[in-house]
Amino acid sequence: MNNKKKPSKGELKRAEVVLLSRHTLVEEGYEAFILRDIAKRAGMTLGNLQYYFPSKESLLAAVITAEGEQDREVLAAMIQTQTTAEAQLSCFCHAIIRRWRGNSGRVFTTMMFLAQENPVFKAIYKDLYDHFYAALIPILERLDPNQQKATYTLRALLITSLIDGAPIQLAGKHSDDFITLVAEEALRIGAG
Repeated sequence: MNNKKKPSKGELKRAEVVLLSRHTLVEEGYEAFILRDIAKRAGMTLGNLQYYFPSKESLLAAVITAEGEQDREVLAAMIQTQTTAEAQLSCFCHAIIRRWRGNSGRVFTTMMFLAQENPVFKAIYKDLYDHFYAALIPILERLDPNQQKATYTLRALLITSLIDGAPIQLAGKHSDDFITLVAEEALRIGAG
């Protein structure tokens, strides 16, 4: 028996708008992220769209939050397939870099830009990275046991900085060798 509650019509419409808005952001950029245009593409009035998302900020926040949730789900599923801490860390690096080299990276680049000045996006940014650290720290503890919590936290910061920069350095090029080198360097950082 399935205990999942069936989504309401409003929840389905909200999800549809978020998906359409993500597409707009990824394909056309931040400048094209205009509520009136998104409402038109969704086949609704601006007022109806604003019932679900009162502002551009609230819609962007929903898009970025949904992207973060998807990253966390993909990451958790991939890490679970690995048995050693080394393999988990390598998997973590490969998964995030591959995702952020593509459309997901465009969403997160927008978040990083907006987080510089906007407290809403700063909070989303912090939440996203807190989840990454929460996934990384147990792996780091297994790699190099008996360190202080501050050591693991610093290593997680260094590793995520390395991962964040990798898609920029790749600049759209496909290079599994480079990603493997990033994962190997992350492993060196993790192992101390």
